[in-house]
Amino acid sequence: MSAKQKEQYAVEAKTKEKQTAKNVEDHTVTEEITAVLEEIIEEPKPEKVKGEIITFIDEKNFLIGEQHYRLVKDHREGFNPE
Repeated sequence: MSAKQKEQYAVEAKTKEKQTAKNVEDHTVTEEITAVLEEIIEEPKPEKVKGEIITFIDEKNFLIGEQHYRLVKDHREGFNPE
């Protein structure tokens, strides 16, 4: 085997090593991204609750769920907590 052939084989071997290392890195990054995306997808979304409970504090103040409200004007007694 000539010196040029040995040199060419050495260059080809280094190139293969670099490609293998790059493929491993790419594969690792792909796995990490996939894992993060799966976590995002699996995260449950809070469901909207209809018919929250109304709790009266006094005549004008009340809670709907955990939100505080104040009745400013009950026009023609149109407010119905149900």
